[in-house]
Amino acid sequence: MTRLSRVVTAVNWRYAIGEVVLIIAGILIALAVADWNDRRVERVYELAMLEELRNGVAQDLATIETELDDIHAAEHQLISLQQLLDNPRPYDPSMDELFGAVYGTRIIFLNTAPYENLKSTGLQAITNNGLRSAIAHLFTVSYATMLINNDVDMKITLDTFRPYYLRNFREIQFNLSATPIDFEAIIGDPFYRNIVDYRLTVMRANRIRSYTKIVDEMHAVLDLLDAELRADT
Repeated sequence: MTRLSRVVTAVNWRYAIGEVVLIIAGILIALAVADWNDRRVERVYELAMLEELRNGVAQDLATIETELDDIHAAEHQLISLQQLLDNPRPYDPSMDELFGAVYGTRIIFLNTAPYENLKSTGLQAITNNGLRSAIAHLFTVSYATMLINNDVDMKITLDTFRPYYLRNFREIQFNLSATPIDFEAIIGDPFYRNIVDYRLTVMRANRIRSYTKIVDEMHAVLDLLDAELRADT
């Protein structure tokens, strides 16, 4: 092989190696771009799911806060009714609101659809571990507790309050008003006093306490969601 041939061969090898390097670099860049694009698409989807979830939680929060205000008002009415039973006064139609506060369910239904949609695609779609855990706890524990409390409230109303009210009251409007058929008999009935006391106890334990707790948790989850959504703006 002549010197010229050896030079040409060396140049060709360097050229070939350079071509291979360029091809490999191109492949790696293409893979990196594809991976970046996949992660971008996944992130866009994640943020869309989180936005939907945030809207659902915010609506539920407004519902619970409104109901909590109503329950606090009912609590004050029940306390006033206890005072009336302890210190009877002549009947006045305004008292019907106090009697009405006893009978009726205190049930609200929360929107779990955004969480179910998220769960169907996999909670691992949420890349923030702390946020994922907070969301899972809110829906699997706190929302579930609300449903259990709904069942308890319904059972107490149907099994305990309804029979007594259907026998002893007329013009019943759930949670609003009930007119006693025999005011003096009801005022002097120790069983009715037990009903009122029990209603207040259950309301405080199953509603006021649980609503206050879940409201705080929902505010915390919304703060986490807002921080995550702002991170990409």
